[in-house]
Amino acid sequence: MRTDYKRIEIDHGTKLEEVIEILKNSNVQGERISIEFNGHILYSNQVDEDEIYKQITGRTKAEHLEFIANEEKLMVDKFKKQ
Repeated sequence: MRTDYKRIEIDHGTKLEEVIEILKNSNVQGERISIEFNGHILYSNQVDEDEIYKQITGRTKAEHLEFIANEEKLMVDKFKKQ
């Protein structure tokens, strides 16, 4: 792990979008921080949403949101059939 970054701890319930915002805000302020999220170390000076989403979910942000929407639709359709 890089030692020139301040390590920020987050709660287990923190969402990926929240982590990205923390990283972006720190980068704007010139702070070099790192956050471990879902087994991945993310850095404030390397904030590219699509790259972070790919690292965490295997999909870009748009692909991930589309995947979630499709999964929700499948669950709703399945519930309606019961």
